[in-house]
Amino acid sequence: MQTSTDVFAKVRDHERSELLAAAREADILPYFHLLDSPAMPVVEMEGAERIMLGSNNYLGLTGDERVMKGAEDALHRYGTGLTGSRLLNGTTPLHLELERELAEWMDTDDAIVTMRIDGNGQPLHRDDRQIDILADRPAQKPLHTGQDLVQAEDDRL
Repeated sequence: MQTSTDVFAKVRDHERSELLAAAREADILPYFHLLDSPAMPVVEMEGAERIMLGSNNYLGLTGDERVMKGAEDALHRYGTGLTGSRLLNGTTPLHLELERELAEWMDTDDAIVTMRIDGNGQPLHRDDRQIDILADRPAQKPLHTGQDLVQAEDDRL
């Protein structure tokens, strides 16, 4: 079905389109550079060694042989993912093992690991007990909403 609306016109006709074209021409556009090595603290990018400043690989574990072997084993056993929410699609033994180990480490009864804590993801429940949320960076609005709903403490790292 054809549409009469050009959804990309806003991008092509943007007030900075000439500046963007000049940056491309001068080869100084900072986006989409070709990465020639694994994503580590130092990478090979377009033939040059560079410090990776945009990664979430804080501990450099993406290249650790144990992590890669564990990921390979999990891939063969569970596939590439649940393709959706654990709430609806199920929980793997890996989730439960990680949560058990985190609970032990944090000296608490239980733990839940989730990427989304909002109406579309896994909900938090209070069940008349204290729930603390440990976040590794400033939390986004859905996490704050979840914290408010369950009256969780807000301890940020």
